Amino acid sequence: MVPGTDKQPLWTRPLRVAQLVAAAGVLSHLALLLRDFHPGGKIVFALFFVTWVALPWVLIWGCARLVRGRAVATWWVLGLAALYLVLGTWAYVDTLYIHPDPQGALIFLFVPMLGVLAALMLMAGLWLGRPRPPAPR
Repeated sequence: MVPGTDKQPLWTRPLRVAQLVAAAGVLSHLALLLRDFHPGGKIVFALFFVTWVALPWVLIWGCARLVRGRAVATWWVLGLAALYLVLGTWAYVDTLYIHPDPQGALIFLFVPMLGVLAALMLMAGLWLGRPRPPAPR
């Protein structure tokens, strides 16, 4: 608790931090996509890639909605969001700027695919581990 207030500091609220990391992640990954992606007038193609890059972050946000009131699960969501932000951004920057290659744009297919798989696995674990009401006797 912060002295003189009834509010907890930001770092003690991992769910809020996970949501902020997800917001920063979707903005940074879309910024990297839009900086180098030029669809040449094919709006459907552009919308697919924007949606595909944002999808893992939407699923991580959904995971954050599933963990309301569960402290340990909240840390799992924060861990996944932080890990995907760091590793995903590193993969994009490394592929596009440090080691550029003609096939480097494929990174926008494979990094989100791995993020979607990780988020779906976490979401399944959170759903299976959710508290259930006791069975009637």
